[in-house]
Amino acid sequence: MSPRPRKAFFLAASAAFLATFLMGCDLISQPQNPAVSLEQAIEIAKAYLDSRGLEAAFSGHSGMDRERGRWVWDIEFRSTRFPTVKYEIYVDVETGAVVKFKTD
Repeated sequence: MSPRPRKAFFLAASAAFLATFLMGCDLISQPQNPAVSLEQAIEIAKAYLDSRGLEAAFSGHSGMDRERGRWVWDIEFRSTRFPTVKYEIYVDVETGAVVKFKTD
């Protein structure tokens, strides 16, 4: 391999590594003072479940996470009717909007 293709290969490999690394990192730090507190997010999530007729009890949270380009609170509830069913609600930390709802 002559020096030119070797250099091009090295640059391409470096760029691929860097892109892969950066995609796995949060370049934007978590909000230090979110507009919506964890307690408020839990109440919003509970109201969301109630509005859909789902009876559930708060079971925990995973803190803040990125979802669809936004910082969200990741809130978990367990169904009171079916204990094996878990609801996961993502609440935007700035607006209080429910960004995503998942049932496991």
